[in-house]
Amino acid sequence: MHRDQQDAQQFWLAVLGAVRDANAAGSSAQPPVATPAFDGRAMVDRVIRELADLGDRTFLVIDDLHEPASPEAITQLGRLLANLPPRVHAILAARRDLPLQLHRLRLAGELTEIRSADLRFTLRETRELLGRSGVSLSDAGAALLHQRTEG
Repeated sequence: MHRDQQDAQQFWLAVLGAVRDANAAGSSAQPPVATPAFDGRAMVDRVIRELADLGDRTFLVIDDLHEPASPEAITQLGRLLANLPPRVHAILAARRDLPLQLHRLRLAGELTEIRSADLRFTLRETRELLGRSGVSLSDAGAALLHQRTEG
């Protein structure tokens, strides 16, 4: 998503455009355009329908989700996640927790969360990576690198 994109309509047009780009059969469809009477609920329904039309297992990836500041888009995203077609999996990447209503997905075992602590290297892993990369650092240097990069 684009930095400081605060318009829910632009967010959903970008998502819909990406879904259409992924659908070879839907590539002849007109690109989505902004309208004065934006209906977020209808747009989410449209995205869900077009995702359902994709025949294969599909991954919807939305990166930098912390960037769009539109509360409306985030609320609508929660609705999309709760109603994804069976073969569609969503991968969301953000630098902070968002006010998404994900408790039902958590309880149903349909949500996997990977947090920064899960991605952080241990000091031993940092040393191993450096060694395999041909980088020679003293123990103190490796420890300092590990500390400054937060793993």
